[in-house]
Amino acid sequence: MPSAGGPAQYGPYGHTGYYRFLDHEGYPAIKPPWGVLSAIDLNAGNLVWQVPLGEYAELTARGVEFCTCHPTVGDNVFIPAAVASPTVTLTTSIGGLQVESGATVTIPSATLGVSGNALISGTVTGAGVLQVTGSGTTLAGTISGPTLSIQGTVTQNGPLSSVGSIGLSAGSLTPAGFPLTTAANFNVSATGRLVMTNAADSVDVLGNFSITTSASGTGSYTAGILLLRGGFTQSSGAVDNFAATGTHRTRFGGGAAQTVNIGTPGIGASAFHDVEFADPAGVTLTANGFAASGLTAVTAGVVGGASSIAQLGGGLQATYANWHVSQTFFHAAPTVYPDSLPGNVTLLAPWTLTKSFAVDSVLLISGGGVLDVGGHHLAAGNILQGDRLVMHSPADTVDARQSLVVTSAVSGAGDLTDGLLIVRALLTQSGNATSFRPSRPTRITPS
Repeated sequence: MPSAGGPAQYGPYGHTGYYRFLDHEGYPAIKPPWGVLSAIDLNAGNLVWQVPLGEYAELTARGVEFCTCHPTVGDNVFIPAAVASPTVTLTTSIGGLQVESGATVTIPSATLGVSGNALISGTVTGAGVLQVTGSGTTLAGTISGPTLSIQGTVTQNGPLSSVGSIGLSAGSLTPAGFPLTTAANFNVSATGRLVMTNAADSVDVLGNFSITTSASGTGSYTAGILLLRGGFTQSSGAVDNFAATGTHRTRFGGGAAQTVNIGTPGIGASAFHDVEFADPAGVTLTANGFAASGLTAVTAGVVGGASSIAQLGGGLQATYANWHVSQTFFHAAPTVYPDSLPGNVTLLAPWTLTKSFAVDSVLLISGGGVLDVGGHHLAAGNILQGDRLVMHSPADTVDARQSLVVTSAVSGAGDLTDGLLIVRALLTQSGNATSFRPSRPTRITPS
């Protein structure tokens, strides 16, 4: 039994109470934090999040921080809406990051590296950098200020939008059927790859899109839509770092004039697949122009530029008025084409006309480019026949408004058997001795 007025006695032992380790002012004599508040998923048995707990308002007022700790690369960080918004003042790296809806993380000027999964349901703001690394990680949410830097193998598991620029300099970013939007620039550099292989992929860039990566783009752009509202710049890096195929579509849809500057364009190099020019303010091509292996369509504005080139592997849906390209190359027979085109046109593959066609300047039938008039009317300022011109129908009409220059190395025997051939100024022949060998009732009418 306890003795009256003294410590409780239990046999030979006594209990004198609980004594805390306090300093001379009565505060805990250890460095804060003095406790933690933890959330545990009882179903899974996992620690969901943990935050420091324990603060004396009067010490905080004197500048004593109740927590001087910070997470490290091995820590998964959860930011709940119920706590004060943290600010990242020093460059640091953590594991995963989850920002709850209603919570805010501020990165004023530092870099916050995330090597695990990142789910931003709340707000990440500031002028710093959110750097996502790691392999096989996921990313989704809204980034309201910092630059988003991708340097790992990252797949979206939800919509992703960034007010700041997106830089992809290592690894890959795969939208995986979710929308990806940036209100600034999107840069694919160093060894980075943007992977668009899902028909639901949508990448919307309000600023400029540039790609200079040394990684090949073959197989990376096979589906989805890349919507560009600013300029497009490609340089090597790899000559094929933007090689779109399959059903991939690029759409130029800005409200201000846009510019396309491709360093290594070509079918088999860097090329759009389907491309739509839909900017009412127009799209300017630099001298290298562009290449497209699928359908090229002009649905608004004007496309062109001084000495510009278009290398087309599919159809051309445009008009004389909105196609101001200096030189148009058809690497394959176009599935659709305008009634007429300004500038020069070069044919590099066999093509049978499905309707009449006219070219203001030079029509070059290059090696491999067999042109069958197909019962229609063909007109050009000058026709340079480097391969075969075929006229087998009495409805065929070919009008060389200035000259017809035949330099083909192959025989033309049996090619010109019917129709009307008009040469208005000059007819010259060289190359194969029979490269120009019309037979009746084909007529040559100088005018």
